[in-house]
Parts: sequence; C-alpha cells; structure tokens
Amino acid sequence: MNLQPSDPYAALRIPSFRRILLGRLFLTLGIQIQAVSIGWLIYIKTGDPLALGFSGLAEAVPYIITSMFSGYVADTKNRKHVLMIALFFLFLASVGLLIRIMLDLSNTSQALDTLPYYLALFCVGLSRGFMGPSLQALWADIVPKEIYHNAATWSANLFNFAAVAGPALGGLLYGFSGPISANIAVCVLLVSSLTAFSFVRYIRPKHAPSLESLSNKLTAGLKFVFSHQVLVGAMALDMFAVLFGGALALLPAFTKDVLSMGPEALGILRAAPFVGSLLMG
Repeated sequence: MNLQPSDPYAALRIPSFRRILLGRLFLTLGIQIQAVSIGWLIYIKTGDPLALGFSGLAEAVPYIITSMFSGYVADTKNRKHVLMIALFFLFLASVGLLIRIMLDLSNTSQALDTLPYYLALFCVGLSRGFMGPSLQALWADIVPKEIYHNAATWSANLFNFAAVAGPALGGLLYGFSGPISANIAVCVLLVSSLTAFSFVRYIRPKHAPSLESLSNKLTAGLKFVFSHQVLVGAMALDMFAVLFGGALALLPAFTKDVLSMGPEALGILRAAPFVGSLLMG
C-alpha cells in the first residue's frame, strides 16, 4: 500500500488501524458512561462526598501501580493479547458492577454497601493500567513511521470526541432509563470493543531479547528521570495537578447539592474539560 505522509487520511487507509480506532471509540465511550453512572449512583445512595472520593481512589491506585510495569509487559509480550486480556477483565468487572446494581436496586430496604463497588472499580483500574501502554504500542507497530503523526492526530481526536460524547450519553441514559440501562450499554460497548480489536491483524515484531530484569529497567528509568531536572519538574507539576486538582470524582455532589440538577447535567460537566481540549486543539 502506497501511503503518502501528506495525505490527511493516510493512517485511515490501513484496515487494522481503523479497527483499532473503532475499538478505542467503543472502549472510551463505555468507560465514560460507567464513570458517570457509578458516580451518580454512589452519591445518590450514600449522600457522602467521601464515598465518591474513595471510589476515585479505588480506581486510581491500581492504575498508578500497574503503570510502573505495564509498559514492560507491553514490550515483552504480544501487545494485542495483553490488550484483549485486560479488556476482557474490564468486561468481567463491568458485568460484576451491573449485577451488583441490579441486586441493590431490587432491595431498597438497606443502605448501599459501597465495598463491592470499590472492589469492582479496583479491577477496572487494574485492567486500564495494562490496556493503556499495550494499545498505544499496538498501533505504533501497525502504522508506518512516516505517518505516525497522522495516526496520532486521528487517535487523539477520536479519544476527545468519545470523551465528550461518552459522559453526555451516560448522563442521558441514567436520567431517562436508570443505572441498569446505562451499565448494560457499558457491557455492550466493551463487547463491541473486544470484537473490533479481535479483527486487528497483528504480528509481533521480532526484537532482540532483553537480558535486563524488570527491577533493573525501573531503576534505570528512575535514574534517567531524576538526572533531568526538566522532566522532574514537569512530572511533579502534573502529579500535583492530578492529586489536588482532580475534582471529577466529586462532580456528582456538586451537581446535586450546588446546582440542584440531575445526572444529565453531570454528564455535561464531565464532558466539559474534553470540550475545552477539543477547542484548544
């Protein structure tokens, strides 16, 4: 296939890259719908902002921990297999959330037990930690280097579109059909994502075997970062912004108690940062 770097649709002319984009679209939509529906349900049932904070923590902690070595796994294993295993694990966690929601809504006499939700969200964070590096590296193996910039543009734009449409769709589904319908949609989207990724034609490139252990690579990476003050400053700034400025998990409390609005408004609020990203891009 003759691909021209100046062609704005160059990356889209690769069938496997189109399937990766489709799979990522379904995946991002599902994750965003799930975030809106679970956050609103937990706050409506508990009325406790701290419960929302713990829900965000339950997902963030495993994501951060696995990020330390998920890149190593993506480099040493078949990236498509890692991605699909992690995505299937995410699907199982989402099915578990759906079943728990059904059980809780059928039994209105008891207060919501948040522990099962935290455990399911922990599994969601765990799977997402492995999916990220594998997904990014997967399309990088499929797309020729000459059109990397084109593929990255399409990937970023599609992600931002899904990050805007997903929360809005999640808020509408929850508002008009309830949490069960919203989480059924999540499971359907994850199955659709799995199907799209399964049709990606991928043969792992042959690399020279690495003799370094995981611990040695992590140590080398940390030494490299701390030997460059620019990197340390940029990472520290980003870390503090995430830790102290990440208020998305608390948006259900703000939407209900301050704005006196419902899940539809929550979806719009969660989409707003990505709308800004699209406009600035």
